[in-house]
Amino acid sequence: MTFVVKIMTEQNNRIFASLDFVIENNIIKGVQEPTNVPFFTGELILQFLRNKPDHVGQIEVETGKQSTYAEMEDKSVRCALWMKKHGIGNGDVVVTCSHNHLDTYVPVFATFYLGAVYNAWSPDTNLDLARYLMKLLTPKLVFVCEGAANVLQQAAKLENIETEFVVFASHSNLRCLNNIIKEQSKDEVKRFIPERIRNPEELAAIILSSGTTGIPKPAMFSHKSFLINVYKRLYNKSNYVRMWYATLNWLSGIALTFTTLFNYDTRIIHMTPDAEETCRVIEKYKVSIVFFIPSIITYLAKSNAIDKYDLSSLKSVMFGGAQPNRTALKILQKRIPNAALNHAYGMTEFGRSIACQYRQCKSYESIGFVVSNTEMKVVSLKSGKILGPHAIGELRFKSRSMMLGYFGNLEATKQAFDKEGWLRSGDLGYYNEHGEIFLLDRVNELIKYKNHLLSPNEIEQALMINPAVTEVAVVPISHKKDGEWPIAFVKIIPGSKVPGRDLIKLSSVLGEEKKLRGGIVFLDDLPKVTSAKIARHELKRVAKNITHA
Repeated sequence: MTFVVKIMTEQNNRIFASLDFVIENNIIKGVQEPTNVPFFTGELILQFLRNKPDHVGQIEVETGKQSTYAEMEDKSVRCALWMKKHGIGNGDVVVTCSHNHLDTYVPVFATFYLGAVYNAWSPDTNLDLARYLMKLLTPKLVFVCEGAANVLQQAAKLENIETEFVVFASHSNLRCLNNIIKEQSKDEVKRFIPERIRNPEELAAIILSSGTTGIPKPAMFSHKSFLINVYKRLYNKSNYVRMWYATLNWLSGIALTFTTLFNYDTRIIHMTPDAEETCRVIEKYKVSIVFFIPSIITYLAKSNAIDKYDLSSLKSVMFGGAQPNRTALKILQKRIPNAALNHAYGMTEFGRSIACQYRQCKSYESIGFVVSNTEMKVVSLKSGKILGPHAIGELRFKSRSMMLGYFGNLEATKQAFDKEGWLRSGDLGYYNEHGEIFLLDRVNELIKYKNHLLSPNEIEQALMINPAVTEVAVVPISHKKDGEWPIAFVKIIPGSKVPGRDLIKLSSVLGEEKKLRGGIVFLDDLPKVTSAKIARHELKRVAKNITHA
């Protein structure tokens, strides 16, 4: 069976183009857009920087400083010249490890100019993870913020990895980015030509997965797949003002960096994801598009800060990285009715968004429709057969932009794809007859209570109805007779009082089998991985120490 679905976005919100896809033999196929880009990544970056040298590419809220495209070109080219003199070239892994600031883009662009391999780590990377990544990736050069420098140096020393360090600010025994930039002459900058990549299938970037279930996996992307991911963002000339908090170790962080560059947009760099401060910055800089993690969406929805500031400039509030709270979304939409709320569902291994919510979506519970150059199928967990509308199974995806595999881990790469080359998402979901996709939960997070499979997300959504609850994570706790019970770890608004029995009642409304038999544990903060997602594996370890008869 084949039928075509064509949806046009509203004309007064030109952020997205028309949505075309077909559902053929129970496979959803997004419209295939041309992907022949006549440039390589480094050349493309320089072309856009040189096209509009006076355009303000970024503004830092805390300092008031800004960077034009001409300044961004000059700094990144000077950095590339220094890197080349120090032997960095094709195939060398170059790491960036820093919080967001005006210079984080510098080594990123420089790495692509030279055909080296881009990789980024969280500035909160601990010693154990740093040692693991040092040994696995053996970076030749690391650009690091002052706060993470000692940890990364120690990791390299313990693993006997010879790598050079450059610090963004200042450090007692490390080179400084500003100094290496000053070492290059104006004539060298004028004569600079980026390295031409011999083969578009060469490795361009290694992006770490979120690590919510354990150690982050390094997903590899070729220059071809990387450019396919950014191609749809080229030449829109939108001139939007964008703001996000994701650092460069997030897929969204690197994707938004290039989106802003290739659309001649302006980025607002803001360090404090506080509801009051965020709203103030949106009003002051007339921000058009924001990208937040769901927890920030919840804080905004439940804060009175929105009522204090003029947020009419907002055209789109995008969010991703985890399941959003549906109650918070409904509240937020009422409070900022002129902005579209767009859930961007994706995977690091896919290289970009897979599906996105549009105004045409009929339910807050959906993740929207597949984006262009994307195919999706739903596969039965029992039979492995492809399922039709409304049938629940694992979501699997395919695209020319997918990762090549995991760096240094052939076994994990094999497990990531099925026999037909489809990427296994590990997510449980379904789609309806209109092609709208619904995400239920992670397959490996389902709680096995007697003969029932309980969805943690469903229970979490119920608890979030309480206006004082800001974050919640439901994990299993072992039980001798019943197998597993659900237990909830909850964060509430400081100063508020929420009896645990009230939350248990909310879970009971879903059905007696979904009751929080494991109880409620209140925490000041839920543990997070480097991508700011809740570290469920840590909560599971905590739950193991809680026993029930």
